[in-house]
Amino acid sequence: MQNPKRPRGYEDRLLSELKTYVSERNQTMTTIEETPAKTPRFGRAAKFSFAGAVGAVALGVGAVVALPALTASPAYAVEDTKGGNVRVQVNSPDDAAGLEEALAEHGIKAKVDFPPIGYVCDWERYEPAVVDDNGEGEAIELGETDEGEPFAAFEVNPDNYSLDGDITLVVEISEGAFDKDAENVMVTGLEAAKGEVGECDPVKDDE
Repeated sequence: MQNPKRPRGYEDRLLSELKTYVSERNQTMTTIEETPAKTPRFGRAAKFSFAGAVGAVALGVGAVVALPALTASPAYAVEDTKGGNVRVQVNSPDDAAGLEEALAEHGIKAKVDFPPIGYVCDWERYEPAVVDDNGEGEAIELGETDEGEPFAAFEVNPDNYSLDGDITLVVEISEGAFDKDAENVMVTGLEAAKGEVGECDPVKDDE
């Protein structure tokens, strides 16, 4: 049994709708190809800087509490005091040059030496100078830490030994000051020198 013929108008409408669909689909595909793909935010890996985080925390703390300048190593510690002086604690005679640099960072021109036990530096290596006393002790304090380790400490006025001046702080501490078993240790202490300070030429402390 043959199907009855469909009207001509039906096929025309079907063909027209098919053409419209194909045309719209082609336009959509063209738009997708021309539009650059966007990387989703959640698709990027976040970078975390530990140093940056620590710096941010330190900055936040610094905004609340003003900490004194401190230069430290296992051999020494140098810090500014509230009164304007600089306090130094020497824990070992291992780094004279480092201590000189640390004092320079606090505005003090210094010459540091640690002569062997039983010796002192030659007194003729510099010309003594007189400075204004601002509560600094000429003697070096000897003590022990809570762990029983020996140390030597002193406090000076940085204005007396400015980096652009002609006066140098001479720090001379015997190596024996850091030896628990040493006896009759001579600790020379602090002196002010005018002009150049020569290198330490150790001589017997009884000469």
